[in-house]
Amino acid sequence: MVQNGFQIFITMDKNLQHQQNVRKFPITVFVLKARNNKHQTIQPYIAKVTKLLQMELHNGIIEVNL
Repeated sequence: MVQNGFQIFITMDKNLQHQQNVRKFPITVFVLKARNNKHQTIQPYIAKVTKLLQMELHNGIIEVNL
């Protein structure tokens, strides 16, 4: 991701922080805490991520809850 210029990563993998040391990379990871990945379920989470993208981001994981 970093080699290809990505600055953010969005996932629903709640265990990612236990599997990878994402703090060592210059990337922000948004973990959507939704109950499933259906469009109707995640749409409000995407709206929240859009708002968060307007703020100053830090490297590491940001959990997105509603």
